[in-house]
Order: sequence, then C-alpha cells, then structure tokens
Amino acid sequence: MSVDPNLLRRYRKSLIAVLLFIAYAIGLSVHNLNVQQRLEQNMLDAASLELAKQADAFSSYFSERHNALAHQATSDAVANYFAGQDLGMTIEYGLGVHTQAIEDRFEHLIDEERVGQTRIYERIVLIDPAGQRIVEAGTPRADAHEDYPALAAQLGDSRGVTLLDTHDLLRFSQPVRVKGVLRGHVIAYSPVVALEGRAAATSALRPEALVIAASGQPVSSPASAQFTRPELIRLLAGMGARGTQRTDTLPLIDGDKPIAAIKQDIAGSPLALVSLITQRELEAHAIPSLFLAAAGAVPFVVLFIVMLEMRERRQVERALAAARAEARA
Repeated sequence: MSVDPNLLRRYRKSLIAVLLFIAYAIGLSVHNLNVQQRLEQNMLDAASLELAKQADAFSSYFSERHNALAHQATSDAVANYFAGQDLGMTIEYGLGVHTQAIEDRFEHLIDEERVGQTRIYERIVLIDPAGQRIVEAGTPRADAHEDYPALAAQLGDSRGVTLLDTHDLLRFSQPVRVKGVLRGHVIAYSPVVALEGRAAATSALRPEALVIAASGQPVSSPASAQFTRPELIRLLAGMGARGTQRTDTLPLIDGDKPIAAIKQDIAGSPLALVSLITQRELEAHAIPSLFLAAAGAVPFVVLFIVMLEMRERRQVERALAAARAEARA
C-alpha cells in the first residue's frame, strides 16, 4: 500500500508532534520510575544511618558498664581486702571489715545506677581466681545458677559481656588486678530490659528489636513477635555484622509487607540492633504511585486527543473533497 506524498506533507507537522509526544511520555515514565527507586534507596540509607547512631549509643552503654565495674575493681576497698588476705587476716579478724566495705560499694552501685525506674544491675559478685565467692550484693534470681569455678577458668584476664541462656540477662565481668597480679573478677548481672530503656520509641511503620548478633534471635520484649518468624531469623543470622537486605520473599507482618531488613551490631556486646522497612513506610514517604501514574499518563491522553482530532480532520477533508467532486459533476 503506497502512501500519498501530498498526505505526508500535509500531516508532517502533526506526525512530528505525535512522535515527540511518544518520546516525552516514555521519558517521563522512565524518569518517574527512577525517582521512585531513588527515593526508596535514600530512605534505606537514612534508616541505616539512624540505626548505626542508635547502635553507637548502645555501645556507649556497654562501655559505661565496664568503666563502672573497673572503678569497683580498682577501689581501695578491694585492694585493702586482698592486702589483708596476704597478711593472713581472716573474716573473723580484720577481713570482715573489708568485705563489708566492698558489699556497701556494690549495694550503692546497684541502688544508684538506673534507667528510669529500672535498675541496671540486679546482682554484683566478687570472686577469687578459683571462683570462690568473696562478696555478693543484690538479689539473685531463683532460677539463676552460676558455676563460678568453671566461669573463673573461662574469664581469663580480660573484661567481657555475655548474654545468658535465658536471653534476658547480661553478665559483665571485670578482672581484678592488684600490683599486676590477677586476684579475681567482679561479676555483674544486668537485665536486658534496662538496655531497652535506652532505646527510642519504636515506630509503628518501622519495627525495631534487639537480637543476638550471631543467631538473629530476638531478645527484646517490645515487638518481639514480629521478629520470631523463622524466615526473618535466618535472614538476620546470615547478614553479618551490618548491612541492608531485601526481604521480598518474607510474608506479610500484621498486614504490611516488609521490603528490607537493616542490621547493625552493637560494638562490645553479643547483641545487634535490627529494623524492618515496610511497604507502608515507603508509601508514607515516597511520591504517591497514583500521582506518578497520572503524570505518566497525561502525554498519552494528549496524544489520544490529538489523534482523534487528526482523524476527524481527515474525515472532514474527505467529505469536502467528495462534495467538491459531486459539485463539479
């Protein structure tokens, strides 16, 4: 089928306008898609940065606990006890005064250190290198049983922190050195709920939790149900110390689809801070999809109107040509 050259010349400008509209519509649609992707990535980067700041704050919390215990381990009361022991004193003759002084210091620390109304320390114990208890302050839990001789053999000469098997209690340890010689350890037990008290309020759009860094299992009570899914636990366990991982394969959580998980280890602890970016949060901060779709559809609507106008114009021209031909006949 041949094309009339006169027809092409007559509609050349209209054809160029149609092609320009098509190019503009395609370019706008691609641009809108890129804008949406950039907004999503910017939100993930901002959330990752915010989580890293929170993890640094938690890391400072652990440093404060170690420093407080180090102050107890190097106190005059502890030094006087071991000095008296070296002189051959017994509890009945002289050492009892020193142990009472140490216990008073521990009790004062337990009463003073708080996060809101929650005590940071439940119990503080001083043991010797063989694991024998010297002083104990605070109230032990009924279900808490610690093998101090075995623990003393594991602690060595460095401080540390361990999450106990109950997942609700942290054990801090600080070596006691007198004149360069290891004489024992200060052991302090701190509830995880005290650590959670330092966290900012969890957003409904972005659930957060404290998890065990190695296994991904949650240890925090708020929003823990959202992080108990086996799929999410496996995902967090495989993320390493920090990072962002897409969660497109995870099922809905409370009717909202998680699109990414962010993990940040807390330095100096066995814990990590994690958060979920949900589809609801993305939609709350991104440009509405309906607006982007409408913006992309406008050129096509205009193009459709132009094509209708061209079609009607051509029909009118054909009718006029037929009328002129009939008039000549």
